[in-house]
Amino acid sequence: MRRLVPIFLLLVATGIPTVSAASGQTYGAGSFMWPSSPGKGHLGLYIDDDISHTRLMSTIRNADGQLCTSTGDAKCGGSTVYVYAVLPACTSSGQTDCIESVGSKNQSGSSESGTFSRYFPEHGLGDFAGDAVAKIPTGVSPSIWSLPGTPHPAGDEYMAVVSVSGTSSATRTSFTNVTLHASLYPVKVVAGRFSRNIPSPQGSGVSHPSTDTWSNCASLADGYCAARQDFPAGTAFSLGLRLSTAPTGWLHGRIFSPNISFSTSDGVTRLRVEAIPAQVPAVATWAHVDTLPSSVTNMSACNAESPSCSQLNPQSAGAHYAVEDWRTAYGDKASWVRGHWMYMTLPGSVTSSCLQDSSVLHGFVTTNATGYAAGPPSYSYSDNSFSYTVASPHFDQDGAVISGTYNFVVRSATARCIYGIDEGPMSASVSISERGGSDQTSTATVSVVDDGEWLKVSASGFHYSSPVIKTVLTSSVAPTKKTTTTTVPKAPAFTTKKALSAATVARYAGLSVVSGARVGLRVASASAKTCRLS
Repeated sequence: MRRLVPIFLLLVATGIPTVSAASGQTYGAGSFMWPSSPGKGHLGLYIDDDISHTRLMSTIRNADGQLCTSTGDAKCGGSTVYVYAVLPACTSSGQTDCIESVGSKNQSGSSESGTFSRYFPEHGLGDFAGDAVAKIPTGVSPSIWSLPGTPHPAGDEYMAVVSVSGTSSATRTSFTNVTLHASLYPVKVVAGRFSRNIPSPQGSGVSHPSTDTWSNCASLADGYCAARQDFPAGTAFSLGLRLSTAPTGWLHGRIFSPNISFSTSDGVTRLRVEAIPAQVPAVATWAHVDTLPSSVTNMSACNAESPSCSQLNPQSAGAHYAVEDWRTAYGDKASWVRGHWMYMTLPGSVTSSCLQDSSVLHGFVTTNATGYAAGPPSYSYSDNSFSYTVASPHFDQDGAVISGTYNFVVRSATARCIYGIDEGPMSASVSISERGGSDQTSTATVSVVDDGEWLKVSASGFHYSSPVIKTVLTSSVAPTKKTTTTTVPKAPAFTTKKALSAATVARYAGLSVVSGARVGLRVASASAKTCRLS
């Protein structure tokens, strides 16, 4: 018996190129700048992926937001602490919460291991000593690694920024709300009127005292900027980490065709991700408020007479709303496209019993769309499917159609649980269809691999804005157990004098509703005489 279990990936508006050849241009500290306002009554939008990771710095703060130099600092002793730690390079075999390796692999399969060069800046103004027993990492500055055999257009130095953030209880018995964020950037160090970022003495902010424009700096030192450059074409890069707190649930990223190595032993997790950088389009534009839909202007105090309006700066997770709302304003064309190599922990929760084990890493979702829904792929019980919503410009800065990429990597054991078989061969097929009917469908390159640990589905080369990617698992083995179970919480009683959407009612019931999801309601038969839906 052959059983088909569809896994749908709904991409609301994609596009995005696969890795293209490096331009050979050397970018300076002021490249990729935010545009200036054209004048009165204009509202701005700026979406350039992973910006936050180049702006933040290592800090540890007490419950009042005061900075500490270690967990033993008098201000942090006996207090809950909030940690943002940029990890150091590993210097010993027993060290944890550190970067074990940076590497590359070219198109011919030749690999190179990077050599740690230095921290940049040498010391950050918020650096702190960690606590291995409490699993609090040491926080330092970003690290620069040399890959002489893998040059980019401006040299052979690459900056690794790997951060772990979380909260440690006053008793130091728990480290919770942990987020892992790993990025790699080709860089060229340039001189100028630059200064180290300064953490606010109380709170969570960071100030940027540099005099010269620093929009393209991956990190700043006194007198120097590590300016981001293009990745070399056709090259995969890798980061190897040792972690005391394992990432769990789902990861998402700006990479393509990832290979993942994940293992935990004696309390130490080794995570190595090798992947090709993704070329991600940015949107940086201004528009007069009279030309924008109410969904945009209602979020701001800006009006036609405002002398100075703000600029919205959404991060990629959840930015798909802004990408859609502003599509007419930016002419469906990216401001620029540049390479990214990044992944991080995905927030949110899932309801499938096969996905609720929080002790393992279930999977990896990657796309190079400008914006995407915040949260893990949405799981549907009705058709055993996953959905994920993204949005991007249709064209690059030169007017060429942008080519989309997508990866869905799920642990084989998780896929088997969803499918309902304990053993036997598994395979998958992928189809990509047009959703809106207005765009020309292009041929996609599809790959499906099950290596026994991970089921890897990748698609690239689709050029339309609203594709539906459908992945169907197949097996010659009949399912031997129930594929999914769920416990729907009892909805609390409530009254209202206004109409409520289905999604709002679902949230009252305690259900997690992913942005963009379609929610259906029905009246229980026992209540049919007193309740109705319209």
